[in-house]
Amino acid sequence: MLKYDFSLKTRDGLCLKSIIIGGMDRSDAERKLRQVYRNCEVLHCDIKGDLQRPGYLSLNQRSLFATA
Repeated sequence: MLKYDFSLKTRDGLCLKSIIIGGMDRSDAERKLRQVYRNCEVLHCDIKGDLQRPGYLSLNQRSLFATA
């Protein structure tokens, strides 16, 4: 599971930075975010850390095994 670091603007206009939500992909994390912050505007999203499930290669390890 990846963790996503969101910056957003709430429907009341309040800017929030660094809301960290876990998800299988960005759309899953954003769905969870919108359950808490309805009608928010996502300003920015970064991936925080690596995959955290056993058996998965990290993003850096994948590039080592990639074929050109």
